Amino acid sequence: MNWIDLDQSIVYIFLLITFLVGVFTGKGAKTMEEYTIAYKMYGGIPLVATYLTTDIGAGSFAHFFIKKKVKIKLPY
Repeated sequence: MNWIDLDQSIVYIFLLITFLVGVFTGKGAKTMEEYTIAYKMYGGIPLVATYLTTDIGAGSFAHFFIKKKVKIKLPY
């Protein structure tokens, strides 16, 4: 077995386990509102952490393309 096969197997097993956990725990949500916002039961810290990780991740991604001067061709 090659290392690549082992690495891919680990990733596929992880994705399968994550999918199964999501399927089985998501059955408790009855409405779309309950699924998407959990009746607004989030505190301030998780919301700020989500915003910061999104902002930092997008900034790092954009910085990579600006630094490498990658031109993205849009389909239109």
